[in-house]
Amino acid sequence: QALASTLLVIGLCNLLIFTVESPSINFAIWAVNGAFQGAAWPALTRIFMNWFPDPAVRGTWYGLLSTNQNMGSTLVPLALPALMKAQGWRFGTQGPGCCCIAISLLLFLTLQDYPSDQSTHSAKPQKQPKGGDKKDKTNTAEADSNSDSDSSSFRLLAMRLTLLGLGYLFISIIRQGLADWSAVVLEEEKKLSPVQAGRCMAMLEMGALCSGLTGGFISDKIFKGARAAVMCIFISVSAPLVYAAFIMDLSDLGDTTTVMAGLYFVIGFFTFAPHVLIGLFARELCPSKPSTAGGFVKALGQIGGAFAGAPLMYIVASYDWKAAFYLWVAAGVCAGLCFLPLWSVKPTKAVSAKKKTQ
Repeated sequence: QALASTLLVIGLCNLLIFTVESPSINFAIWAVNGAFQGAAWPALTRIFMNWFPDPAVRGTWYGLLSTNQNMGSTLVPLALPALMKAQGWRFGTQGPGCCCIAISLLLFLTLQDYPSDQSTHSAKPQKQPKGGDKKDKTNTAEADSNSDSDSSSFRLLAMRLTLLGLGYLFISIIRQGLADWSAVVLEEEKKLSPVQAGRCMAMLEMGALCSGLTGGFISDKIFKGARAAVMCIFISVSAPLVYAAFIMDLSDLGDTTTVMAGLYFVIGFFTFAPHVLIGLFARELCPSKPSTAGGFVKALGQIGGAFAGAPLMYIVASYDWKAAFYLWVAAGVCAGLCFLPLWSVKPTKAVSAKKKTQ
């Protein structure tokens, strides 16, 4: 219900935006839209975790689920321009809004939080056996002895989630920076036309699509659930690729458009898998509160994405684009260092709701 409700609100916001002339009202509508978009993914992943409790195959299916981002990013430039030309510029938000409302109604009618063969009811409380008073002191002593262990486990979990969040922050600096400024960078620094720059951006999404389909599978089958190992390798490879694309002189390698399109493909491939696996891994580390863990990591990622806006432009204005390129390279290195301590950490097998009730 939460997922369907958020999609419904998002759809309504897209229908209402720009229907009034007040900039402040439009700003408020768009802020609500962004807030509910941020709430939709935790709800979606919570349902996913219920349906796929086995971490041995979860990475593959989560990667497949995450390709929705690439499909949406690909469909927007392909479909919306022609529809906006035929229906008017407001259709750029109203069209997706109608789609969101239709899908939300479908989810209200069909989507279940759990598979139908699982019971979602909590286990019935057992009666207190006779002689329970004699066991109270023993239970109290056991609780005291476990308190230190619980505190240590909490600190370890907090450290791991913080490392994941910081890694996500650095990845978002790269990914959001490329998404926001590639058109400008490719035109000013690489002397490409808007059409040629658009081809490079399409290759970035194609690389990310392939990464979403393979990154989770690799973490399942090759690394046996060690998500951080895949994340560390992938994002570490992206750093020299970013250096090659934007700092090195590639004029001797052939046609600039072809070379940059190829580099954009591999950069998209090696940056998207960590982006996908971070959210899954955070939820696997904290199965009792997966949405809270995912939301914490996501919040740090949003900070990195925000840094790719005005702060990045301040750096470019103060220095030049090369400073921004070195920042992206450093962000890739820092992200790899954040994931390195988590290299061998693997999720434990989740206990299904049906087993909990037995």
